[in-house]
Amino acid sequence: MTGFARFPQVDHWDAAGDLETTYNDIRLTLRVPWVAFACRVLAAFPAFLPLAWHRSAEAFGTLYAERAADELRERSLLGIDPALDLKEHLLSEGWDEDRIDSVRRILYQLNYRNPKYLLLLTAWSERFQMRTAGSGQVPEDLRRSVPKGHPEGMDPLLTLVDPAQASVDVQRLLKRVADINYHHGPASDFRVLAHWPDLLETVTERILSPVVRSEQYDAKARELVTRARELAQHLPKPVGVERTDLESTCTPAELAGLTGVLLMYQRFIADITISIVHVTECLDGPVAASQSHFPVAIPD
Repeated sequence: MTGFARFPQVDHWDAAGDLETTYNDIRLTLRVPWVAFACRVLAAFPAFLPLAWHRSAEAFGTLYAERAADELRERSLLGIDPALDLKEHLLSEGWDEDRIDSVRRILYQLNYRNPKYLLLLTAWSERFQMRTAGSGQVPEDLRRSVPKGHPEGMDPLLTLVDPAQASVDVQRLLKRVADINYHHGPASDFRVLAHWPDLLETVTERILSPVVRSEQYDAKARELVTRARELAQHLPKPVGVERTDLESTCTPAELAGLTGVLLMYQRFIADITISIVHVTECLDGPVAASQSHFPVAIPD
């Protein structure tokens, strides 16, 4: 073990009471397999996360939010030719089709959830800075509620590799993938892929390292954040909390910390959205990488 420096957060298995209820409702409303790294860090501010989610759940359970996430996913293609045919590479390394399909299924789940969290964190950041997030005039059909719960084929709770318990080699890989992004820690996505260390090393060194922090990558991240802000403005109901709402329950230092965390994760999740779409493109091509594999069925 290397004494992996864990960023302060409240993991799923440590959540209890109101926080556990909030975590579960986030997963079921967004129809995703876990709460984001950002939410687990925001849980360190007890006055924020349950209240922010309570005020956001209805808007993020609508068809508008689903379609907004679909648009952000489609926009996440880098337009850079993949440096590696990931499927052919894995086959050459002795992987069979079933094992590759396990990775494919997880990548599709990651791609489904990431743009949803990009929209959520952007909306929360905008509202915390006293800017508009919600109350948009959207068509009535987009205000319809999406069925709550995990869609067919979605794992209810994917297991994340705990860096503190991982081997030295896996810790090194997780630090490396965070470092090439200039991130403060490894995204949940890479903690899932760490179940296959050889895959994570290939993803990090052969697929992401050549493009991360390139001009095209940074321009795409700015584009996604800009569009997420526009989409957040038009959510059908107000979401999040303004910092003045917490002046009686948070110290000035906590308000400053919340401001920084929200701004940081807005860019962080944009990076991860782009990266996982690009990895999926290397496996299955641009169409599979940029579409939702968990379409919403709205009953008449």
